[in-house]
Parts: sequence; C-alpha cells; structure tokens
Amino acid sequence: MVIVKESDMKYSEFLKENYHVLLEIFNCMRTGIWITDGTGEVLMVNDESMKAGGLLRDEVIGKNMVELVEMGYITESSALNAIANDREEMVIEEMGEGGYCVATSVPLKYRGKIDLIICIERDISEVVNLRNALHEQKEIADKIRE
Repeated sequence: MVIVKESDMKYSEFLKENYHVLLEIFNCMRTGIWITDGTGEVLMVNDESMKAGGLLRDEVIGKNMVELVEMGYITESSALNAIANDREEMVIEEMGEGGYCVATSVPLKYRGKIDLIICIERDISEVVNLRNALHEQKEIADKIRE
C-alpha cells in the first residue's frame, strides 16, 4: 500500500490531468490495468483489459464495479474487496464472455483515505482451458481402465 504525503497532489487529480498520456503508456503493456476511485467507479481501463471482457471502454468507464458484477461482466471484483478490506486483494475472476483472469488490486491512499484502486489483470483463460482438458482426458483414461 502506498501513502501520499500531505503536500503531494492526489493520485486521482494526477490521473485526470494526465489521462491520455497514462492511457497511452498503459496500452503498451501486455497486462490488463483497471483504475477505480475509492468507491469502485471505473476511471481508466487499458486495451489489454478490453480484449477479454466483451464490453467497450466507453461502456465500463464511469460504472461502479458493483454494477459490473451485477451485469455479469465479472463474477467477483478484487477492487471491491480491496476497498472493503482496506488492503491488497487478489481473486480469480470469471469474465462474462467466458475468460478467466487473476486480478490483484492495490489501494492508493491520500490523507488516510483510499483515493484510487490499481488493479492488474493477467489472463489465465488458456491455463484454465488446459486444466479442464487435462481433467477430461484423465476421466476418459479412468473409464477405459475400468
């Protein structure tokens, strides 16, 4: 967890003032990045995160993570868990379009209050699919042995 000094600019203010530059930088990464405010409202999502979800950036920006869970876009939100527990949280999220990712959310505080939540996602859909295929092959092998 990172705490900003009293005299520094809030992270959320910096994000708003530098939104397009930061998004351009985050879009170069092969890791999904979500940034929400301290209530779970989505402020920024990079291109990598948009690949697996089935919604457009304009459809998630401004929505609260609670709404995205209720819509079935994700099954659980590490960002909401980080807000509720006031600490870094990690979950395996099942995406509405059938993909899976490991999401880790870290709260950034300003003057003792959560200002932003930074969520890093790693797509693990292929790993989950391979695990399921391996499980099916094992079941087939067990039936053949019987």
